[in-house]
Amino acid sequence: MEGSCGALVRILIGCVFIRCCVFHVNGCVEEERRALLDIKLSLDSVGYNSTALEDWVIGGGDCCNWTGVTCGNSSYQHNIISISLNYVREGFISEEWYPNGSHFGQFTELDQLDLAFNSIAGWVDPQGFMILQNLKSLLLADNHIKRVDPWISNITSLQAIDLSSNMIEEFPSGFWGMQNLEYLHLGDNDIKRVHPSILNNTSLQLLDLSSNMIKEFPSGFWGMQNLEYLHLGDNDIKRVHPSISNNTSLQLLDLSSNMIKEFPSGSIPESFQNLTSLESLDLSFNNLSSEIPPQLAQLNALSTFRVAYNNLSGIIPSNRQFSTFNASDFEGNPNLCGLLVGRSCSNGTSETHRITDDEVDKQRVIDSPVIYYSFIGASHAIGFWGVIAVIVFKYNWRNNHHFNMVNVLDSLVSNLAGQYPLCPQVNRGVRPI
Repeated sequence: MEGSCGALVRILIGCVFIRCCVFHVNGCVEEERRALLDIKLSLDSVGYNSTALEDWVIGGGDCCNWTGVTCGNSSYQHNIISISLNYVREGFISEEWYPNGSHFGQFTELDQLDLAFNSIAGWVDPQGFMILQNLKSLLLADNHIKRVDPWISNITSLQAIDLSSNMIEEFPSGFWGMQNLEYLHLGDNDIKRVHPSILNNTSLQLLDLSSNMIKEFPSGFWGMQNLEYLHLGDNDIKRVHPSISNNTSLQLLDLSSNMIKEFPSGSIPESFQNLTSLESLDLSFNNLSSEIPPQLAQLNALSTFRVAYNNLSGIIPSNRQFSTFNASDFEGNPNLCGLLVGRSCSNGTSETHRITDDEVDKQRVIDSPVIYYSFIGASHAIGFWGVIAVIVFKYNWRNNHHFNMVNVLDSLVSNLAGQYPLCPQVNRGVRPI
């Protein structure tokens, strides 16, 4: 019995040893370790910063401790869950890199992959990436990518994709099936048209398409009820569909530096008052005209509002949160007036108080011609007859008044004679009474 127990213990120890030898080398999975070395080898062919991956070597210890590598804490095996190779090719970006998807396909538990700023222009064996069905974050910014390969949209687990600062000309059409996608950054590319399928991503919370060449954004914003941040600045957009006002979850809307002249419902839509969660609205550097709707003052969450350099006119609302904005938010609109820009409004309406209908009616009664001329006539009558009454009933006042009037006439005639010599001098004496 004792021998059987000892044999069982030896078998268990042997299984543990075999498992460690097969799956682990100093803590990380051997297949993943080899894949990392293959990735480094592909970088050797195009050049990279040697100090960035100097610990990626055979016999370099636990690969979970290598630069840019993070492993999970599973008690079963330490799979790699994050690889960050951003900027490893700094100083060597003149030559383009084509990563091999089969190398990355070994990391079945990979959660985040960061390959930003590496002059990536395409892929070798991109189907290998499709194995990464646990990938949640894919960062490919600052590369030379011209086309979004379909393998990206086939990784349905993705929650964040950053393809900003590339050379993408066509908006990918396969994103509609990525129902877990929350963050999509395609800014600073050469995109001219946005595929309507993006509007079917009901989970999307941030969409950045700034600094492209987009001329029109598709209608159908009502379907993106979870969208909170929409960046469309620095494009060639001339028209924005009014359905954008239906996105009550929007917290930031950036339409700056476009060519927007007006919205279909007017200059700045009054329907923007429906964006009750909006904290930042940037409409600067466009061609907007007309007035700023006073209804925007009802957006209690609004902390940033910029309309600088448009053709707006009229009164700037000064109540509620509008009183906290800066004059620079409205500059470049010479026809705007109000307290915020230090210009009084020429239409006579106070910047701090809009006259109500009752006040307008009262003002009209006071300003009517009948009331005006009646008041003037009564004033003249009271003044004239009041003086006459004093002169008639007070002898001394009558005599003094007569004497003063004569002196005034003498002074006037003397001045005229000095200016016009042909006028004879007239001596006006005071006749005895």
